[in-house]
Amino acid sequence: MKRRKPIAQEATNPHITTLAKESDRGCVILVSSILDYHLTRIHEAFVTAHLTGVAKPKDFLDSLTNQFGPLNTFSGKIKLALAYGLIYIDEYEALEIVRKLRNEAAHENLTFSFEDKGIKKLIIALDWFNGKNAVDMSVTKDRFPELSDIKMMFIRCSYGLRLSLEDRYLDGMTAIQTKLEGKTS
Repeated sequence: MKRRKPIAQEATNPHITTLAKESDRGCVILVSSILDYHLTRIHEAFVTAHLTGVAKPKDFLDSLTNQFGPLNTFSGKIKLALAYGLIYIDEYEALEIVRKLRNEAAHENLTFSFEDKGIKKLIIALDWFNGKNAVDMSVTKDRFPELSDIKMMFIRCSYGLRLSLEDRYLDGMTAIQTKLEGKTS
């Protein structure tokens, strides 16, 4: 798996605009859902590339993500992706922080705010991922004057993580293509 730098995208991207308009709780839950979707795609690409001799591959893939499947939860998808080398350790650590934030957002009874001391600490811990991967999407006060600095940081980091996961998916699709080319030779 070759590491590439994610391509920076404009902050006018509709995903960024949607996240900027969400409440802090909604922003975290939406980001988690987006990252969960990308992890599912990575796993599907990996399984498809390595699945041989199964009569109904679609049914097999569905069994992995159904109610009792090992890829049913965000946590399971994150852990198995690392275990099988589908993501890098820094992606794993960033996903774990997002998972913790998601759990806080989903289970907090009253308010959920990026300004909360514990939440802010997690987001600051996530910021190293953005710096390491140099994702600059121009999520700035000029474009989004209503956003707090901590919310801008979360959006930048989570979007950088999404781009990184898209790269991992492309790695999986390359493996499938290589497998198909090997069958036709």
